[in-house]
Amino acid sequence: MKTYLLLIAVMIILVNCSDTFTDETFSFKRTAYTGNQLKIDGYYYYDYNTDSGNERRTITFFYRDGTSFFGGNIERSNLMQWEEKYANGSYYNEYKHIKQNWAIFKIEGNKIRIENWGYAELALPVTVSEGSILNDTTYKKIKINNSNANRTYHYKQFSPKPDSTNVFID
Repeated sequence: MKTYLLLIAVMIILVNCSDTFTDETFSFKRTAYTGNQLKIDGYYYYDYNTDSGNERRTITFFYRDGTSFFGGNIERSNLMQWEEKYANGSYYNEYKHIKQNWAIFKIEGNKIRIENWGYAELALPVTVSEGSILNDTTYKKIKINNSNANRTYHYKQFSPKPDSTNVFID
């Protein structure tokens, strides 16, 4: 009986606190990208080395519908296997259900703003990245959540890209 009452009390608390655990919303609505400031028939990558010397690559796909999809943070030595997973759809099928992999972006002049959900225990916060477009194949993230960043992303033509269909962004 005590267990039953405790369970009911916990359920009541969770229901009453459900607004507290609501994911943050983006500061702008998704709009189609019709510009030519960045090529989007491939992906953008940022290469770096870890403290232990591992060569890594962060990959992001941008789409004409104004969304982007995180392609992972991978070991560069495994790039061919990951690109095969992107091309055959297995990466998309495995990772499309993770909300944090999806983002929206907007480009105004030579400025880019990307908003995605970050990681947290309960409600997901929005992560805001701001940068400058250097040319149609390169952009530089300058800030992530108002902290300085210095990440230059380069373009790689790639086809077919994973699908941009998702259940998280209208």
